[in-house]
Amino acid sequence: MNQPSMTYGEVMQYGMENMSWLRRHSRWGSRMVNLFLIITQMGFCCVYFVFLSDNVKQVVEAANATTFSCQVNHTNQTEVLVPSFDSRIYMLIVLPFFILLVFIPNLKYLAPLSLIANLVMTLSLILIYIYSIM
Repeated sequence: MNQPSMTYGEVMQYGMENMSWLRRHSRWGSRMVNLFLIITQMGFCCVYFVFLSDNVKQVVEAANATTFSCQVNHTNQTEVLVPSFDSRIYMLIVLPFFILLVFIPNLKYLAPLSLIANLVMTLSLILIYIYSIM
């Protein structure tokens, strides 16, 4: 092919062009691969968006709750002091940050943030392990 790189659709089209009985459908094969890639990526992004907003909601609820020890039946009960918003409100709150992330032209600008996030995650895992062992 003498090309430095190819897209998934181009690979499918090239593969279909090399088979005589699929040659006339090679353009459709390329389009189908691109369509399914779009559907897959949209699904991943939507699931991540819902997952992130639900986690933010849980953190806010946990921050606005109090746990008290009940001596009568020896159980801990959590009472939410401030009612939380619906998950869709949290999705609207998170949406501008996602839109800003889309406008980043090159992933090299996210590398320092990714490094900081990995360090914080490693630190949190270490703290969780220490707390679990104690």
